[in-house]
Formats: sequence, structure tokens, C-alpha cells
Amino acid sequence: YFNVFILKNIKKADIIAFLVYLNFHKNNTACTRQRKLCSIRIFYKWLFNNYSSCNKLKNPTKQIPNIRRIQRLPKYLSLEQAKKITTIFNVSNSIYYERDNLIISLLLNTGIRISELSKLNIGDINLKEKYFKIIAKGNKERIILLSQNMNNQLYDFIKKKSIVDNNSPVFINHQKNRLGVDGIERICNKALKLIKAKTKGQSAHLLRHT
Repeated sequence: YFNVFILKNIKKADIIAFLVYLNFHKNNTACTRQRKLCSIRIFYKWLFNNYSSCNKLKNPTKQIPNIRRIQRLPKYLSLEQAKKITTIFNVSNSIYYERDNLIISLLLNTGIRISELSKLNIGDINLKEKYFKIIAKGNKERIILLSQNMNNQLYDFIKKKSIVDNNSPVFINHQKNRLGVDGIERICNKALKLIKAKTKGQSAHLLRHT
């Protein structure tokens, strides 16, 4: 149970000591310690806004600077793994191996998100000029340039489709519907598992970062 007397006796040094304890005894990351510091700040703000008896209290977090977060490098594939993964699927491990290899190659070569790849239509691709259009975050249109090799792969893949129009999805599932984000994610997970890459649930981002 907290009262004004207890809160009045909490000093800046107590908060710092708590943060040091979290660091050395609880092994909390800088991100976690910053989040807990923010929680204490919000708690005091709530007190001042809701209880007039607390107006004379000093906020012990006021002069404590934010904890600098360590920027972690993203995980990525080695050059050998990146070369191997673009042709990892074949008749022995995938019914739609050509589609799956192309999906992996596009994610790896262009860095687009799986949601953007899922929405890709035939009409978005300009094979003559070697680019395709996507609607990225913030509803912004982006132009993605293609290498000659990727352009050739897309051309060969689209050429084999029987019925296409500009609104047809580039990638479909076994039910002839647009291949969704979950389906692409499963393909990525399977590909990374086949090359024995350690992903920890970040398969699509691993290709994007590579």
C-alpha cells in the first residue's frame, strides 16, 4: 500500500538504484529498462493528474535521462546460404517448386515485404522496362527495379500461365486463389529449414535483411 509519505521519500537515487538492479541482477536489456522507466514516469503523471494531495510531490524521474538503446544488427544469410536458397526447391520437396524458388528469389533480390509480394498483380509488372510497382507502407507507390536475371525468371513464369489479365495475382495457391501472407511465410520457413538456417521466427525478415 502506497501513501503520500512513502512517495515523498522516493528520490532520484532510488530510481537509479532500481535501474542498476535491473541491469546487473535481472539482466534486463536497455530496451526493457527504458520501458520500466517510462512506466514510472507515467505513474507519477497519473498521480499528479488525479490526486491533488500529490501536487507537492517531486517527480524523481524528471532529471533521469533516457537509457540509450543498443542498436542490434539484423540477422542475415551468409553469401553461400543466399546462393543456395534461390534454387532450394525441386520436384522432390515442392509441388510448386518453380513458384516457390521465384518467391524466394524476389524477396532476396528486391527486399520487398511478403505482404507486398502477395498483392503483386500481372499488371504491376513491366518486363520491357524491367521493373514492377508495389503499394508500400503509408499507401505509397514504389518502383522496384529488376535485374536481367530476375526479369527473365518472371517472364518465363508468367509465360506459363494459361489465363491472365492485369488484375490476376502473380502467385496463386492450389485453390487458384491469391497466395496470401501466411502461405508465403510457410514457403520462406521451409526454404530456410532446408538450408539449415537458424531463423527464430524471422524468416521473411531474414531474407529482407540479406
